[in-house]
Amino acid sequence: MIYHWSVIVRIVFYVIFFVCGLIGNIMIVLFFSIKMKKTSHFRWFIVHLAIADCFYAVVSPIHLIYLLATNEKWTIGTELCKILTISGPLSVNVSAWILCLMGYERYRVVCHPFARRFSKKMIHISVGLVWIACIGLKVFTYIRIRVTNNECYVHFNDVMEQTVNAGLSLLAEGIVPFIFLTYYFVRVTITMRKRSLLFETKDDNSVFMRSECLSKQSSSSSSVLHKKGPESNCNKISLNSEHVTKSKQQLSFNSDNNLLRVEQKAEIDIKESDVNIYDVSKKLKSPKWESLKIKQSAFKLVISPSFTRISSLNKADRATIIVFFMTVLMFMITTFPERIFYFVACYLFSFRFNKEQIFKYGPAMKTVNEWLGFLLLSGCLSDVIVYSGKYPDFRQQSYRWINYIITKLTSKLNFRKKNNETSESTL
Repeated sequence: MIYHWSVIVRIVFYVIFFVCGLIGNIMIVLFFSIKMKKTSHFRWFIVHLAIADCFYAVVSPIHLIYLLATNEKWTIGTELCKILTISGPLSVNVSAWILCLMGYERYRVVCHPFARRFSKKMIHISVGLVWIACIGLKVFTYIRIRVTNNECYVHFNDVMEQTVNAGLSLLAEGIVPFIFLTYYFVRVTITMRKRSLLFETKDDNSVFMRSECLSKQSSSSSSVLHKKGPESNCNKISLNSEHVTKSKQQLSFNSDNNLLRVEQKAEIDIKESDVNIYDVSKKLKSPKWESLKIKQSAFKLVISPSFTRISSLNKADRATIIVFFMTVLMFMITTFPERIFYFVACYLFSFRFNKEQIFKYGPAMKTVNEWLGFLLLSGCLSDVIVYSGKYPDFRQQSYRWINYIITKLTSKLNFRKKNNETSESTL
C-alpha cells in the first residue's frame, strides 16, 4: 500500500508525540513522586496530571496511527473501537478537572492559610472521584459507538442529540473548568497583592523596625538616634526566630485589615509612651518596659522572623502559581480550539448547512479539525515543556536519566558487537 506524503507526515508526528509524551510524563511522575519527597503534597496533583497526560499520549496516537495506516478501516473489534474512541476525550476531561483541584488547593493555601490542607490520601481520593465522574460522563458516548462496514464511529439518533453531546463536552471539558480556574486565579492574585503591600521587606526584613525608625525620626528624641547611629540601635533588637513562639508565628497570618489596625495602634502607643525602645540593654528589666511590651505584644508578633516566614511563603506561592498558571494556559490553548470548533461544526452541519454547503465546506472543515487534533494531542507535552523550563532540578534530573539510559544501551550494543566479532574471528 502506497501512502500519500501527508499521511506519512502525520504518522511521523504522531510517533513523536507518542515517544516524547510517554517518556516526558514518566519522568515527571518519577521526579515528583521520588525526588521531591520533602516538598508539599501539592506535587501529587502534578503526578496525577502527568499520569492522565501519559495515558492520552499513549492511547490517542495509537488510535490515530491505526486509522491512517488502514485508511480508516476498523478490523479489531467493537470493544476496542469504543475504548480507544472515548479514551482520548476522557483523559482530556480528567486533566481539566485535576487542574481545577490544583487551583482550589492553591486558593485554600493562599486565601485561607488556616484551613485544613489537602493530605496525600485526600488528593488520591479526589482524583479517583474525578476519574469516576468523567467516566460516567462518557457512558452515553460509549453506548453510541458502533462498528458498521468496518467503520468505527459514534452513531446519534438525530442531529439534536449530536449537538447536545458536543455542547456538553464543551461545558465539561472547557467552559466550567475555565470558570472555576478564573475565579481561583482572581482571588489568589488579589490576596497576594495585598500581602505583598503589607509584607514587603527590605534588607532588615522587619516592618516593626521600619515603623520604629520612622516614629523615632518624627519624635523629639531623634537627636539621640543620630548620635548613636541607626545601625547600632537596630542591631540591639533581637530578631532571632527562636524567640518567637509557635502561637505568635501562627497569629502573624492575621488578615490584612487587622494588621493595618494593629500597626497603627502600635505606632500611637510608641508616640504616647515616649520611651526609648532602642535602648534595650538598659530598660529590658524595667517595669515601664514590661508594660510597653504588653501593650505592643500584638504588633510585635509580626517582627522579622514572622515576616521572613510570610515573605518566603509568598515567594514560594508566587513561583508555584506562576508554573500552575502556565500549565493552565497551555492546557486552554491546546484544548479550547478543538472543543469549540467541534461544537460549531456540529451546530452548522445540523441546523445551518444544506446538502450543497455540506459537500462544499465539509472537506475543508475536516482538514481544520485534523490540524486542531494535532494541537490537542500536543497538550500531552505541555506539562513537560513547562516543568523543564521552570524546574531546573527536573531538567537536570531528566538529563541524567536520559544519559544513563543512552549509556546503558550503547554499552549493551557494544558488548554484543564485540561478542559477534569474537565469535566470527573464532570461526
